[in-house]
Amino acid sequence: MGILASLDPVSIDKASFDLVNKASGKDIFKATHPDQDGMKQLNHAWEIGLGSLDYELIMV
Repeated sequence: MGILASLDPVSIDKASFDLVNKASGKDIFKATHPDQDGMKQLNHAWEIGLGSLDYELIMV
């Protein structure tokens, strides 16, 4: 995957979530735990203002 860095804890978690799913070719979290919503915690963190769900990946 690589190393991710951000001052926004929500966006870095969302980027990690998306990268893992992209690498596996499916929603690996839903495949592993079909009764759970992998985005629930991230959405709640965004709703209470802990960060943003938007991010920009910059390759260095």
